[in-house]
Amino acid sequence: MKISYLKHSEINKFLWDDKIIHSLNGTVYAMSWYLDVVSPNWEALVTNDYQFLMPLPVKSKYGFKYLTQPAISQQLGVFSEIEIDNKVFQEFISKIPYKFYRLQFNSENVFKQNPENLRPNYLLSLDKPFKELFAGYNKNCKRNIKKARSFSQTVYKNLKKEEFWDFLQQNLNFLPPKGFIPVLQSLLNKLEKDNSATIWSVRKNNTNEIYAAVLLIQWKNKVYYLMPSSSDKGKESQAMVLLLNEFIEQNSNTNIIIDFEGSSIPGVERFYKGLGATPEYYPVINYNGLVFPFNKIIK
Repeated sequence: MKISYLKHSEINKFLWDDKIIHSLNGTVYAMSWYLDVVSPNWEALVTNDYQFLMPLPVKSKYGFKYLTQPAISQQLGVFSEIEIDNKVFQEFISKIPYKFYRLQFNSENVFKQNPENLRPNYLLSLDKPFKELFAGYNKNCKRNIKKARSFSQTVYKNLKKEEFWDFLQQNLNFLPPKGFIPVLQSLLNKLEKDNSATIWSVRKNNTNEIYAAVLLIQWKNKVYYLMPSSSDKGKESQAMVLLLNEFIEQNSNTNIIIDFEGSSIPGVERFYKGLGATPEYYPVINYNGLVFPFNKIIK
């Protein structure tokens, strides 16, 4: 099997996207338009006719090129329309043309990785009647929904991008890394232009005050749950669980799968499990083959 290294300008994006769409383990993060936003100079490893393909999210620092997982892109790795066995996976790893990489692969790339290097991602299939899905919630989740309904708040679709952006800036619960904000802005602009996402929110009744909001990207039969955020009042009123319960009810008995994007944080894990979501695991591989002092500079 011959694996070719392609620079960004050499990638056939039409063929690339067709292969990602039809791959067994395709994801929105690996689509060329998505990569163009989160990793503008991405490169690739491909076999003949793009039967197997792997995006290489390239960055540079002090003149050195290296690979690192792009913002707002949980999983990449090796993709294909046919099964990816361990031999193929290892061949791709051996062909990575950089001495430093920190990458998150996809669940189909889990073979002989050390379990300590696996991270959970939570998925919830909505292929049952809502009554059955609701029965799958745990007691705490049901209690929180009951509490949420006691507050004067309502779930809405189609929050404007500008409102979502302002709400996020006021309620981010983490310190964004350098470059994160412009990537998110560009992604929101792209999604708005292509009409490929909706922003759901919860507002206090009869006001414009937002309690919670989340970006939902639909790709094929998956809905990616991105950038969830709640205000202090929204946390108190359990606004996000009300939002998710509404989404689940409206999309029950369909082939939709909610992809919650993790997480390893115990409280977040409990929240997703409480809704009946189940984990799948994906590997994270870190490699630093740089010599001193560069192995200390590139982190």
